[in-house]
Amino acid sequence: MNGTSLPSPTGKHRVGRMLIQLIDENRLEAYSAEKEDKRELVVWIWYPAAPISDSKPAIYLPDKWSEADFVYGVKLGTTGFECHSLEIAPVDSSQPTYPVIIFSQAGFSVLSYSAIIEEISSHGYIVVGINHTYDAPVTVFSNGRVIPVSPKFMEGVNSRAGSIEESFRFRASAADYKTVDIEFVVD
Repeated sequence: MNGTSLPSPTGKHRVGRMLIQLIDENRLEAYSAEKEDKRELVVWIWYPAAPISDSKPAIYLPDKWSEADFVYGVKLGTTGFECHSLEIAPVDSSQPTYPVIIFSQAGFSVLSYSAIIEEISSHGYIVVGINHTYDAPVTVFSNGRVIPVSPKFMEGVNSRAGSIEESFRFRASAADYKTVDIEFVVD
């Protein structure tokens, strides 16, 4: 590796990473300004991999993820920052199955947790990381569309106005919304 890198995973498996996009046709997007938008999610999957000769290292925050992912004033997509995952490498077939962990991000994009997730995957787990659109600092779709965190969502999470009960109700509804995302991804 040439630049700054995440800590090396300690498990026996190499780690692969891939992206999928899902649209829940049965659910409207709660945070979009467009009333007819369906719920869309970007899901990153890390898994035990069996690299082949043309397997390429994954970029920590690819393309527009790095341009838009700022957390607490720090630009996470620093040039040369590398992870240990391989893009779309074949699954390691040394085991017939692997346990699956669903990872639901909070406060950061799911890619920001790459070091932790790579460590888990290197020990023989498939980790399905859901980037909850409008809740994460940024979601980038394969067509280049960038969805930043929703001001409406952030206002509800960080609201100092109103009662404690109102704040808890908002947080409970946000958790319920993310729970439906998880159920949809699992299905």
